[in-house]
Amino acid sequence: MFARLQEFRSTLSNLGLTSSKLYFVKVDVQGAFDNIPQAGIQQLIAGLLSEDHYHIKKHTEVKPPDTYGAHNADVVFKPMKKFCSEATADFSAAAFTKAIAARPPQSRRHNTIFVDNVVPETHRRSFILELLSEHIGANVVRIGKKFYRQKKGIPQGSVLSSLLCNLFYGGFEAEHLGFLQDGRSLLLRLIDDFLLVTPDKKQASRFLQTMHDGNPEYGICIKPEKSLVNFGVKINGHTVPELTDGKAFPYCGILLDQKNLNIRKDYSSSRTGGEWCTSNPLCFSRSLIICRNNNLRWTDSGVFSSTGSESTTQNYDRAEVAISDDAAIDSIQ
Repeated sequence: MFARLQEFRSTLSNLGLTSSKLYFVKVDVQGAFDNIPQAGIQQLIAGLLSEDHYHIKKHTEVKPPDTYGAHNADVVFKPMKKFCSEATADFSAAAFTKAIAARPPQSRRHNTIFVDNVVPETHRRSFILELLSEHIGANVVRIGKKFYRQKKGIPQGSVLSSLLCNLFYGGFEAEHLGFLQDGRSLLLRLIDDFLLVTPDKKQASRFLQTMHDGNPEYGICIKPEKSLVNFGVKINGHTVPELTDGKAFPYCGILLDQKNLNIRKDYSSSRTGGEWCTSNPLCFSRSLIICRNNNLRWTDSGVFSSTGSESTTQNYDRAEVAISDDAAIDSIQ
């Protein structure tokens, strides 16, 4: 996200629009997972799988132990191992090496040994589609003493749901939001949360109208009360909630400066505020997560990452709470 904002700010500078007012539009899809048509998502995936066979290649990433904060020199730390797998249509012996070399700079791992598993698993396209169809269309939920099969939407809590939702809404963007590819607008989306930033008020209003009109084919229905803009506008006779006084614009746990697009974490529910993150530092590369069992653990976050810096802003007294939405059952029949 941070890299996209950096790039967009550079684009505005090149177009001479640095001092122009920016219009922000945030919309949230209502019951995203529950309303995605099962037939539509399966058809989309079938179009993406173009090869007859796919190979599941596994490898292990070994790196030195993380001794950050350790003060006991007598403690022996074991190497850290991460087991990875990815699907590819390339069965050649050099495929593994090419895949590692093709990684973008921000995802390359320093001081890491990559160990190939050598022997991959091979699956037919028909088997993958059959497995996906079963995963989507045969989701069973127990309510009380009865069992129900989900006939609409995709399973919540599935390891594939976020990916499937992203792919599906990507198709919607390509088909219905192509007018935003004007070189002056930035459209961000985190699963079902859309954010548009543009210096063109007409584009902002058109996007807002398109989203609020909904799209049954993609199961898109907007929550009007969760929409937010920084300019006065009415859609279908209703006034859209407006953020006034030039306050930082909230989006998915961050705050964006409406003038220069600097960002910081949204600590509105915390007793202290956050530091603004500009174009250079690597801010909040670690977040303290409070798990449900009240254990604390560190997790890396790429939301504010910048490939041009290795520094870290340490705010260890601040925490994020990891919570999950309750599963909706109104679409289960």
